[in-house]
Amino acid sequence: MSDQSSQKELFDFPQDSSPNQKKVEEGEKPDVDVSEVDDDALLEEYLQEAERRYTEGGYNVVKRTLKKFQDFLDGKNVAEAKLENVREFLWAETEEGIREGTMKHRLSDLREMYRYFATYHPELNTPNLDGLSIKDFSTNLPEPIEREALTKEEMDKLINQPSNTRNRLIIAMLYYTGQRANELANTKVDDVNLEERIVHVRAENAKLGKSRKVPIPRKLVSLIRTWLERDRPSYLGSQDSSCFFISKASGGLCNREIAEIVKKNAEEAGIQEVLGEMSDGRKMHKVTPHALRHTFATHLLNRGMRPEHVKELLGHEKLKTTMRYAKVKEEKAFESYDEVFR
Repeated sequence: MSDQSSQKELFDFPQDSSPNQKKVEEGEKPDVDVSEVDDDALLEEYLQEAERRYTEGGYNVVKRTLKKFQDFLDGKNVAEAKLENVREFLWAETEEGIREGTMKHRLSDLREMYRYFATYHPELNTPNLDGLSIKDFSTNLPEPIEREALTKEEMDKLINQPSNTRNRLIIAMLYYTGQRANELANTKVDDVNLEERIVHVRAENAKLGKSRKVPIPRKLVSLIRTWLERDRPSYLGSQDSSCFFISKASGGLCNREIAEIVKKNAEEAGIQEVLGEMSDGRKMHKVTPHALRHTFATHLLNRGMRPEHVKELLGHEKLKTTMRYAKVKEEKAFESYDEVFR
């Protein structure tokens, strides 16, 4: 079975095989009390079934989708999520630049999970996603909008805008390491090695399930030390968290919190723009975590780094993916030409 199999209905669950299903149909009280459901245990149960049926690659894709969805819910149980929560998650994925093929995986993975819950845990009353279509999300803009990388001046304004160390470092790390928001949110303290100046992106957090190491520029070392040694302890309080970035209220940050930090500071720095509007009325902004990743790649290419090296830093599988959204500007190409043939 290929990795593409997550787009299909893999689980043909027999409706008469679930004791809980029978009890619900017969009007009896099911064995599981929904108020006592352990969200992590429920997901683990489903993932064990998924691992049995998928290839290793397909299973890793499913696992990452469910983890992203769980993080997006920000404390709300997957079992308690409603159809609207799924819609919001998929819209958020689209806004971050997720392509149609990946969106098909996202929707299919969630549909199969909730189909499993409906069969084996019907008492949870989980949402039915059969009415959702990828077409509802893949054409979220009235016209295609091509993102432009931020200029060096805009990046300097954005990085210097936050009034606190944590938010300044979040923006700087997104730009100088090219990490995805999800990867940064799940970075642990032990993943940051200041002696070697690298960030270890763990396989379970990477989009393609492949770990990688990303350099840290020397200019960030002092700011990172300030965060770790002076400011981060004040955020911890009595809580115990291994996450590199944390909040005072809830431990580790989620993707949405990181996106909001970027959006808010871009507005305050005067560099935020609305590029267009999605079909549900939400606005598509110029400066997002994904835009900083785009800018990271474009600036490296414009400064002459070989595309295959940029590809490795971004964690892309194919070179054409790197070149698709990190284009070298025409004027830079002309400058390089003139340098060779002057």
